[in-house]
Amino acid sequence: MSSMDKDGQLYRPAGLRLKNDTTVIRDDMRGAYPQVAVQKRLNLAFKPPAHPAGSWPASRILEWAAQYITRLDAEILLAYLLDVSRTELYIYEGEIEQEIIDRFGSLVDRRAAGEPLQYILGRAEFMGLEFIVTPDVLIPRPETELLVETAINILNTQYSILNTPCILDLGTGSGNIAISLTKFLSDCKIKASDVSEAALCIAGENAALNRAQNKIKFILSDLFEGLEGHKFDIIISNPPYVARPQFDELQREIGFEPREALDGGIDGLDFYRRIIKEAGAFLSEGGRLFLEIGFGQAEYIKSLFEKYCYKNVLFMEDYSGIERVAIGGWTN
Repeated sequence: MSSMDKDGQLYRPAGLRLKNDTTVIRDDMRGAYPQVAVQKRLNLAFKPPAHPAGSWPASRILEWAAQYITRLDAEILLAYLLDVSRTELYIYEGEIEQEIIDRFGSLVDRRAAGEPLQYILGRAEFMGLEFIVTPDVLIPRPETELLVETAINILNTQYSILNTPCILDLGTGSGNIAISLTKFLSDCKIKASDVSEAALCIAGENAALNRAQNKIKFILSDLFEGLEGHKFDIIISNPPYVARPQFDELQREIGFEPREALDGGIDGLDFYRRIIKEAGAFLSEGGRLFLEIGFGQAEYIKSLFEKYCYKNVLFMEDYSGIERVAIGGWTN
Protein backbone atom coordinates (compact mmCIF):
# COMPACT_ATOMS: atom_id res chain seq x y z
CA MET A 1 0.00 0.00 0.00
CA SER A 2 1.31 3.41 -0.90
CA SER A 3 1.66 6.40 1.40
CA MET A 4 0.54 8.56 -1.52
CA ASP A 5 -3.17 9.17 -1.61
CA LYS A 6 -5.02 9.46 -4.86
CA ASP A 7 -4.97 13.24 -4.70
CA GLY A 8 -1.22 13.00 -5.20
CA GLN A 9 -0.44 14.02 -1.64
CA LEU A 10 2.46 12.29 0.08
CA TYR A 11 2.98 12.36 3.79
CA ARG A 12 6.22 13.89 4.94
CA PRO A 13 7.80 13.50 8.34
CA ALA A 14 8.49 16.42 10.58
CA GLY A 15 12.10 17.43 11.05
CA LEU A 16 13.93 16.80 14.29
CA ARG A 17 11.92 19.32 16.23
CA LEU A 18 11.93 19.89 19.95
CA LYS A 19 8.81 18.68 21.63
CA ASN A 20 6.21 21.15 22.83
CA ASP A 21 4.78 18.96 25.54
CA THR A 22 6.13 17.25 28.62
CA THR A 23 6.64 13.81 27.09
CA VAL A 24 10.09 12.35 27.72
CA ILE A 25 11.62 9.64 25.54
CA ARG A 26 13.54 7.44 27.94
CA ASP A 27 16.79 5.67 27.07
CA ASP A 28 15.08 2.30 27.36
CA MET A 29 12.58 3.33 24.67
CA ARG A 30 15.00 4.46 21.99
CA GLY A 31 15.82 2.11 19.15
CA ALA A 32 13.69 -0.63 20.67
CA TYR A 33 10.92 -1.04 18.11
CA PRO A 34 8.70 -2.97 18.16
CA GLN A 35 9.01 -3.15 21.94
CA VAL A 36 8.48 0.61 22.11
CA ALA A 37 5.17 0.33 20.36
CA VAL A 38 4.11 -2.46 22.69
CA GLN A 39 5.23 -0.59 25.81
CA LYS A 40 3.49 2.64 24.83
CA ARG A 41 0.31 1.16 23.34
CA LEU A 42 -2.84 2.72 24.71
CA ASN A 43 -4.85 -0.44 24.02
CA LEU A 44 -7.73 1.66 22.81
CA ALA A 45 -10.89 -0.39 22.55
CA PHE A 46 -12.93 0.94 19.67
CA LYS A 47 -16.39 -0.20 20.60
CA PRO A 48 -19.01 2.06 19.04
CA PRO A 49 -22.63 1.54 20.07
CA ALA A 50 -24.16 -1.57 18.62
CA HIS A 51 -25.38 -1.09 15.08
CA PRO A 52 -28.05 -3.39 13.65
CA ALA A 53 -26.15 -3.71 10.36
CA GLY A 54 -22.80 -4.35 12.04
CA SER A 55 -21.13 -1.39 10.34
CA TRP A 56 -20.68 2.37 10.66
CA PRO A 57 -20.29 5.36 8.31
CA ALA A 58 -16.82 6.81 7.81
CA SER A 59 -17.78 10.11 9.46
CA ARG A 60 -18.68 8.36 12.73
CA ILE A 61 -15.46 6.38 12.79
CA LEU A 62 -13.37 9.50 12.15
CA GLU A 63 -15.14 11.34 14.96
CA TRP A 64 -14.09 8.60 17.35
CA ALA A 65 -10.49 8.52 16.14
CA ALA A 66 -10.15 12.31 16.45
CA GLN A 67 -10.36 11.90 20.23
CA TYR A 68 -6.93 10.26 20.17
CA ILE A 69 -5.06 11.44 17.07
CA THR A 70 -5.33 14.37 14.69
CA ARG A 71 -8.18 14.38 12.23
CA LEU A 72 -5.66 14.48 9.37
CA ASP A 73 -3.87 11.36 10.60
CA ALA A 74 -7.20 9.61 11.10
CA GLU A 75 -8.26 10.41 7.55
CA ILE A 76 -4.95 9.21 6.13
CA LEU A 77 -5.17 5.91 8.01
CA LEU A 78 -8.79 5.22 7.11
CA ALA A 79 -8.20 6.15 3.46
CA TYR A 80 -5.22 3.78 3.50
CA LEU A 81 -7.37 0.89 4.73
CA LEU A 82 -10.20 1.62 2.30
CA ASP A 83 -7.78 2.22 -0.61
CA VAL A 84 -9.37 5.56 -1.46
CA SER A 85 -8.10 9.14 -1.55
CA ARG A 86 -8.86 11.55 1.27
CA THR A 87 -11.14 13.45 -1.11
CA GLU A 88 -13.03 10.26 -1.86
CA LEU A 89 -13.24 9.61 1.86
CA TYR A 90 -15.26 12.82 2.33
CA ILE A 91 -17.95 11.56 -0.02
CA TYR A 92 -17.62 7.91 0.91
CA GLU A 93 -21.15 6.56 1.29
CA GLY A 94 -20.43 2.94 2.06
CA GLU A 95 -20.69 1.48 5.54
CA ILE A 96 -17.42 0.40 7.17
CA GLU A 97 -17.41 -3.26 8.08
CA GLN A 98 -16.31 -4.46 11.50
CA GLU A 99 -13.09 -6.01 10.17
CA ILE A 100 -11.94 -2.62 8.84
CA ILE A 101 -13.07 -0.93 12.04
CA ASP A 102 -10.93 -3.31 14.10
CA ARG A 103 -7.89 -2.79 11.88
CA PHE A 104 -8.41 0.96 11.98
CA GLY A 105 -8.59 0.88 15.77
CA SER A 106 -5.24 -0.90 15.86
CA LEU A 107 -3.64 1.73 13.61
CA VAL A 108 -5.10 4.55 15.69
CA ASP A 109 -3.67 2.86 18.76
CA ARG A 110 -0.19 2.80 17.22
CA ARG A 111 -0.37 6.42 16.08
CA ALA A 112 -1.72 7.59 19.45
CA ALA A 113 1.26 5.87 21.08
CA GLY A 114 3.57 8.09 19.00
CA GLU A 115 4.61 5.68 16.25
CA PRO A 116 5.37 7.75 13.12
CA LEU A 117 2.75 7.61 10.42
CA GLN A 118 5.41 6.61 7.89
CA TYR A 119 6.25 3.44 9.81
CA ILE A 120 2.58 2.55 10.13
CA LEU A 121 2.05 2.98 6.38
CA GLY A 122 5.46 1.51 5.54
CA ARG A 123 6.16 4.31 3.08
CA ALA A 124 7.62 7.82 2.99
CA GLU A 125 8.15 10.43 0.27
CA PHE A 126 11.40 12.10 -0.70
CA MET A 127 12.14 14.23 -3.76
CA GLY A 128 8.77 13.20 -5.20
CA LEU A 129 9.74 9.52 -5.00
CA GLU A 130 8.35 6.84 -2.76
CA PHE A 131 10.46 4.85 -0.32
CA ILE A 132 9.88 1.83 1.87
CA VAL A 133 10.61 2.64 5.50
CA THR A 134 10.84 0.41 8.55
CA PRO A 135 12.28 1.05 12.02
CA ASP A 136 15.62 -0.16 10.60
CA VAL A 137 16.03 3.15 8.75
CA LEU A 138 15.59 6.82 9.47
CA ILE A 139 12.51 8.38 7.90
CA PRO A 140 13.66 10.65 5.02
CA ARG A 141 13.16 14.30 5.85
CA PRO A 142 12.43 17.38 3.74
CA GLU A 143 15.60 19.07 5.02
CA THR A 144 17.71 16.49 3.22
CA GLU A 145 16.16 17.45 -0.12
CA LEU A 146 18.26 20.64 -0.03
CA LEU A 147 21.39 18.48 0.25
CA VAL A 148 20.39 16.45 -2.80
CA GLU A 149 19.24 19.46 -4.82
CA THR A 150 22.52 21.28 -4.11
CA ALA A 151 24.56 18.30 -5.30
CA ILE A 152 22.43 17.96 -8.43
CA ASN A 153 22.81 21.65 -9.31
CA ILE A 154 26.59 21.56 -8.94
CA LEU A 155 26.95 18.29 -10.84
CA ASN A 156 24.83 19.64 -13.68
CA THR A 157 26.93 22.80 -13.98
CA GLN A 158 30.46 22.75 -12.62
CA TYR A 159 30.89 19.03 -13.25
CA SER A 160 29.57 19.08 -16.80
CA ILE A 161 33.01 18.13 -18.16
CA LEU A 162 32.78 14.78 -16.39
CA ASN A 163 31.21 12.13 -18.53
CA THR A 164 30.17 9.97 -15.61
CA PRO A 165 30.80 11.37 -12.12
CA CYS A 166 31.56 8.83 -9.43
CA ILE A 167 29.56 9.42 -6.25
CA LEU A 168 29.61 7.95 -2.75
CA ASP A 169 26.52 8.14 -0.55
CA LEU A 170 28.01 7.62 2.89
CA GLY A 171 25.56 6.18 5.42
CA THR A 172 22.80 5.58 2.89
CA GLY A 173 20.06 4.39 5.27
CA SER A 174 16.92 3.91 3.18
CA GLY A 175 18.89 4.81 0.05
CA ASN A 176 16.88 7.99 -0.49
CA ILE A 177 19.88 10.18 -1.38
CA ALA A 178 21.57 7.76 -3.77
CA ILE A 179 18.35 6.76 -5.49
CA SER A 180 17.23 10.37 -5.91
CA LEU A 181 20.57 11.23 -7.53
CA THR A 182 20.11 8.45 -10.08
CA LYS A 183 16.67 9.81 -10.98
CA PHE A 184 17.73 13.44 -11.42
CA LEU A 185 21.19 13.08 -12.99
CA SER A 186 21.56 12.03 -16.59
CA ASP A 187 24.46 9.72 -15.79
CA CYS A 188 26.42 8.77 -12.70
CA LYS A 189 28.09 5.88 -10.94
CA ILE A 190 27.03 5.57 -7.32
CA LYS A 191 28.23 3.52 -4.42
CA ALA A 192 26.10 3.64 -1.28
CA SER A 193 27.45 2.41 2.05
CA ASP A 194 26.04 1.76 5.47
CA VAL A 195 27.17 0.01 8.63
CA SER A 196 23.74 -1.62 9.01
CA GLU A 197 22.93 -4.76 7.02
CA ALA A 198 19.24 -4.26 7.74
CA ALA A 199 19.37 -0.72 6.34
CA LEU A 200 21.14 -1.95 3.19
CA CYS A 201 18.37 -4.50 2.65
CA ILE A 202 15.77 -1.73 2.77
CA ALA A 203 17.91 0.44 0.48
CA GLY A 204 18.11 -2.42 -2.01
CA GLU A 205 14.34 -2.81 -1.95
CA ASN A 206 13.95 0.92 -2.55
CA ALA A 207 16.37 0.81 -5.47
CA ALA A 208 14.23 -1.91 -7.04
CA LEU A 209 11.04 0.01 -6.25
CA ASN A 210 12.41 3.06 -8.07
CA ARG A 211 14.08 1.06 -10.87
CA ALA A 212 17.57 2.12 -9.83
CA GLN A 213 18.95 -1.27 -8.80
CA ASN A 214 21.35 -1.40 -11.75
CA LYS A 215 22.75 2.08 -11.05
CA ILE A 216 23.86 1.70 -7.43
CA LYS A 217 26.30 -0.64 -5.72
CA PHE A 218 25.53 -1.10 -2.04
CA ILE A 219 28.46 -1.72 0.32
CA LEU A 220 28.52 -2.78 3.96
CA SER A 221 30.99 -0.38 5.55
CA ASP A 222 31.55 1.62 8.71
CA LEU A 223 32.08 4.99 7.02
CA PHE A 224 35.24 4.55 4.90
CA GLU A 225 36.50 1.26 6.32
CA GLY A 226 35.30 -0.90 3.43
CA LEU A 227 36.16 1.55 0.66
CA GLU A 228 39.96 1.39 0.45
CA GLY A 229 41.30 2.08 -3.03
CA HIS A 230 38.20 3.91 -4.28
CA LYS A 231 38.12 7.53 -5.44
CA PHE A 232 35.03 9.68 -5.83
CA ASP A 233 34.18 12.99 -7.47
CA ILE A 234 31.44 13.57 -4.90
CA ILE A 235 31.00 12.25 -1.38
CA ILE A 236 27.60 13.06 0.05
CA SER A 237 26.31 12.27 3.53
CA ASN A 238 23.60 13.04 6.04
CA PRO A 239 25.37 11.75 9.15
CA PRO A 240 23.89 11.53 12.66
CA TYR A 241 24.05 15.02 14.15
CA VAL A 242 21.77 15.13 17.18
CA ALA A 243 23.69 15.96 20.35
CA ARG A 244 23.11 13.23 22.92
CA PRO A 245 21.78 15.56 25.67
CA GLN A 246 19.10 16.82 23.26
CA PHE A 247 17.35 13.48 22.86
CA ASP A 248 15.05 14.06 25.82
CA GLU A 249 13.88 17.28 24.15
CA LEU A 250 12.89 15.72 20.83
CA GLN A 251 9.38 14.77 19.80
CA ARG A 252 8.33 11.38 21.03
CA GLU A 253 8.10 10.04 17.46
CA ILE A 254 11.90 10.20 17.27
CA GLY A 255 12.08 7.45 19.90
CA PHE A 256 10.78 4.99 17.31
CA GLU A 257 13.61 5.68 14.86
CA PRO A 258 17.03 3.97 14.97
CA ARG A 259 19.14 5.71 17.59
CA GLU A 260 22.36 5.01 15.68
CA ALA A 261 21.06 7.05 12.71
CA LEU A 262 20.58 10.12 14.91
CA ASP A 263 23.12 10.07 17.73
CA GLY A 264 26.06 12.32 16.88
CA GLY A 265 27.76 12.01 20.25
CA ILE A 266 27.87 14.41 23.16
CA ASP A 267 28.03 17.53 20.96
CA GLY A 268 26.45 16.04 17.81
CA LEU A 269 29.70 16.43 15.85
CA ASP A 270 31.45 13.07 16.21
CA PHE A 271 30.73 11.92 12.66
CA TYR A 272 31.75 15.22 11.11
CA ARG A 273 35.14 15.05 12.76
CA ARG A 274 35.76 11.60 11.33
CA ILE A 275 34.24 12.16 7.88
CA ILE A 276 35.97 15.48 7.17
CA LYS A 277 39.30 14.12 8.39
CA GLU A 278 39.14 10.91 6.32
CA ALA A 279 37.25 11.95 3.18
CA GLY A 280 40.23 13.57 1.45
CA ALA A 281 41.85 10.18 0.91
CA PHE A 282 38.79 9.11 -1.08
CA LEU A 283 38.17 12.28 -3.11
CA SER A 284 39.53 12.82 -6.60
CA GLU A 285 41.40 16.02 -7.43
CA GLY A 286 38.78 18.77 -7.46
CA GLY A 287 36.23 16.55 -5.74
CA ARG A 288 33.71 17.81 -3.21
CA LEU A 289 32.30 16.71 0.09
CA PHE A 290 28.61 17.50 0.71
CA LEU A 291 27.24 17.27 4.25
CA GLU A 292 23.88 17.94 5.81
CA ILE A 293 24.42 19.71 9.13
CA GLY A 294 22.32 20.62 12.14
CA PHE A 295 21.28 23.96 13.58
CA GLY A 296 24.21 25.97 14.94
CA GLN A 297 26.89 23.59 13.67
CA ALA A 298 28.17 25.60 10.68
CA GLU A 299 30.94 27.48 12.47
CA TYR A 300 32.53 24.34 13.85
CA ILE A 301 32.13 22.49 10.53
CA LYS A 302 33.90 25.37 8.80
CA SER A 303 36.80 25.10 11.24
CA LEU A 304 37.09 21.37 10.47
CA PHE A 305 37.18 22.02 6.74
CA GLU A 306 39.95 24.58 7.27
CA LYS A 307 41.89 22.28 9.61
CA TYR A 308 42.00 19.53 6.98
CA CYS A 309 42.80 21.88 4.08
CA TYR A 310 39.54 21.88 2.14
CA LYS A 311 39.03 24.75 -0.29
CA ASN A 312 36.07 26.80 -1.49
CA VAL A 313 33.96 26.00 1.57
CA LEU A 314 30.30 26.92 1.11
CA PHE A 315 27.14 26.74 3.19
CA MET A 316 23.59 26.60 1.87
CA GLU A 317 20.64 27.85 3.89
CA ASP A 318 17.21 26.25 4.04
CA TYR A 319 13.97 28.20 3.74
CA SER A 320 14.17 29.12 7.42
CA GLY A 321 17.59 30.71 6.98
CA ILE A 322 19.37 27.84 8.77
CA GLU A 323 22.72 26.76 7.34
CA ARG A 324 21.80 23.22 6.44
CA VAL A 325 24.33 22.05 3.81
CA ALA A 326 28.12 22.30 4.01
CA ILE A 327 30.37 21.84 0.96
CA GLY A 328 34.13 21.49 0.94
CA GLY A 329 36.36 21.23 -2.14
CA TRP A 330 39.39 18.95 -2.23
CA THR A 331 42.78 19.57 -3.81
CA ASN A 332 45.52 16.97 -3.40
